[in-house]
Amino acid sequence: MSNSEIVSRAYDHFNRKDFDGLAAMVAPDCSWNVAGPADIPWAGHYEGPEQVKAYARTLTETVDFQSFAPENFVEGGDTVVVCGSEKAVVKETGKEFVNLFAHVFTVKDGKITFFQEYGDTAEIEQALH
Repeated sequence: MSNSEIVSRAYDHFNRKDFDGLAAMVAPDCSWNVAGPADIPWAGHYEGPEQVKAYARTLTETVDFQSFAPENFVEGGDTVVVCGSEKAVVKETGKEFVNLFAHVFTVKDGKITFFQEYGDTAEIEQALH
């Protein structure tokens, strides 16, 4: 299985809210990073499978995804870069945000060892308040 296929499978687990399945794809020493200010509940640094599960739960408890579309996968060695888009509604406020994202993964020995998310956090912040 290619590294892009491994990342695609991780997205499938996330989309099904199978957070145990997602965690099983993450290395014990994985560094999972989501850019953003402290008022975005899921922004921050996470380490290892259990914290990645906590991240995924916080994100899906906070927003309802109308669409989440990882679209372009670019693989080079251990690195997979995914560009995509998302549309979601913040459950507490009922406000919608649309965001383009870039995700950078490192995959080694079939496990995700690194994740970094880049996106427009300003629109997310507006939807949260």
